[in-house]
Amino acid sequence: MLKEAMKPNPYTKASLKQDLPTRNKTDSKVQGGKVCVVAGSPGMWGAALMAAQAASLCGAGYVYLLASTKQNLLQNPDFLASTEVQLKKLKFSSAVLGPGYRKPKSIGQWVRHWQKTGQKNVILDAEALNWLALQPTQMLPSDWILTPHEGEMGRLLNKSRTWVHAHRSDAVIAAQKKWQCIVVLKGAATLIADGKKIYSVTSGNPALGKAGSGDVLAGIIAAFLAQKTPKVTGLRAVCAATFVHGWIADNWIKSKKDVLSLRPTDLLAEIPFALTVLRK
Repeated sequence: MLKEAMKPNPYTKASLKQDLPTRNKTDSKVQGGKVCVVAGSPGMWGAALMAAQAASLCGAGYVYLLASTKQNLLQNPDFLASTEVQLKKLKFSSAVLGPGYRKPKSIGQWVRHWQKTGQKNVILDAEALNWLALQPTQMLPSDWILTPHEGEMGRLLNKSRTWVHAHRSDAVIAAQKKWQCIVVLKGAATLIADGKKIYSVTSGNPALGKAGSGDVLAGIIAAFLAQKTPKVTGLRAVCAATFVHGWIADNWIKSKKDVLSLRPTDLLAEIPFALTVLRK
């Protein structure tokens, strides 16, 4: 491990300039890339829809969603609903696996399928992280992304949440070394590591501490990865997405709204404004 990986580099609003996806006048939906969202289960269909909505709002040209009548897809015509069989025949620019997806056997099948087919930029979140914690010998491609909060990180490392909270830098570095991919440790001063560098994202606050906020982040990350140019590394694309997510929460407080009141659906509603301001 490189020595500099031990010292987090601050990722700021200025850092975002070169990493934020853009469009040329002649671009079409093709340049937006294809995002796949495998998420949701009874009682948690909203997780799938919020991840998909975030990806679409952040520029994904196509958003494919694992079909289910429970996801009210007729009321969400922005997405391409497909069966598992259909989705496994396609290649995507990025994919989200896990939010609200309480099907551990199926998660394992998706991971193995995407590894076998060389699928890039897979974000493992929520239930996919819980599945991964039970697979101690599972290796992952270097361009895949883990997005644990401190509790999930504790399960991944077989440590307590208290230990992770007190040793955040050590935890993200240990997880990256163990899984060999990009790791995002969510929380106060989110840390993001890829084995070569570690960044500390300077946006965000406790207003994000609600179920569903992470689903929105997973969708933003997927969209930014789907659109990144060769000049932007996967690590920087993930940092940019995380910064935007945190900036929305910061602006919520700056707009004199209470820290307790931000909902995940508010995050979605504020994405267009955030992108407009940050692009300037």
